[in-house]
Amino acid sequence: MAIEELGMNILTYGFNTDQHCNGYVRVTIVDGEIWIRIYDDAKQFNLREYLKKDENLSAVILDKILSKLDYQHNAGVNTLVLKV
Repeated sequence: MAIEELGMNILTYGFNTDQHCNGYVRVTIVDGEIWIRIYDDAKQFNLREYLKKDENLSAVILDKILSKLDYQHNAGVNTLVLKV
């Protein structure tokens, strides 16, 4: 569910309809903890800042299910690191 919510936010705010962008998701389980990494080359979009100021349902859901959210933008690539 977290991946779906995040994907919709990235598609809504990060992509323009006239540009080609790439993205991929990597899920790992380490010592029983689920880690999700989402990479994309859309425009810079800091989900952490968005979640702080938005009160929509997806922001509330993500805030409840994520125990860690980290964001970086390097060399044109957005990287979200999440712990569920």
